[in-house]
Amino acid sequence: MQETSATEAAREAPPQSAEKNSSAVRRWRVLILPAAAVLLLAVCVYKTTRDYSRPAGGAVPAVLRTAPAFTLLDSQSPQEMVRLETWLGRHAILLVFYDGRQGVAADPRIEQVRLRADEIDRAGAKVFGISTALPQQNRAAMIARRQQDPAYNIPFPVLTDLPPAMAVHRLWGTVDPAGNPVPAVFVIDRAGRVPWQDGHPVPAGDVTEAVNRLLSGG
Repeated sequence: MQETSATEAAREAPPQSAEKNSSAVRRWRVLILPAAAVLLLAVCVYKTTRDYSRPAGGAVPAVLRTAPAFTLLDSQSPQEMVRLETWLGRHAILLVFYDGRQGVAADPRIEQVRLRADEIDRAGAKVFGISTALPQQNRAAMIARRQQDPAYNIPFPVLTDLPPAMAVHRLWGTVDPAGNPVPAVFVIDRAGRVPWQDGHPVPAGDVTEAVNRLLSGG
C-alpha cells in the first residue's frame, strides 16, 4: 500500500522541468515583444523621415550655382588680364585646368580642345586653359612646338594661376590633399552657372563629354 501511495503521489505532482521551461518562455516573451515593437517603430520612423532626394551613401546631390569668378594673366597676351566675369552669363564656357609641368603644348586635354576649337567657336562658346605654369614657360612651349609645326596655334587664352598660392585652383577645388594642382575640366552654362557639390564646382567627366555639353549650351 505504501508503494502504491508513493507512486500515485509522484504521478499527481507536476514535473518541475516543464514548469521551468514554461517560465523561461514567458520571460523571453516579456523581453522580446517590447524590443520587437521598438524596432518596428524605428523602421517606420526611418521610412517616413528619410530624404529620398539624396543618393545612397549620404552624398549631397549637385546643384547649379554661379561660377566662381577670377582674374588671371593671359600668357599669349602678357599685358592682358582675363576676367571670367566678363564672359559669365554671355557665353557657355569651358575651363581646362591642365598639368603645367608637362607644358601647354604637350597636355592631352589642351590638345583635344584645340582640335575642336572651330566647333566651339561656331557655337559661340569660350575656352580658357589654366595652369600654374608661368607665362614665359607657356610661350616657350608654344614656340618649341611651332618649330616642329609652323601652323600650330592655341586659339584660346592660356592663363597662369601663380604658385604657390594657386588661388583659382583652390577656388575651383582642383588641389589635392598634398597641395598639388589637379587637372580637371569644367563646363559653365550660358547663365553663368556650374554644378556644385561639397563646397566646390563639379568637374565634367572627360574632355569629350565636356565639349559635347559645351556645344549643347552647357
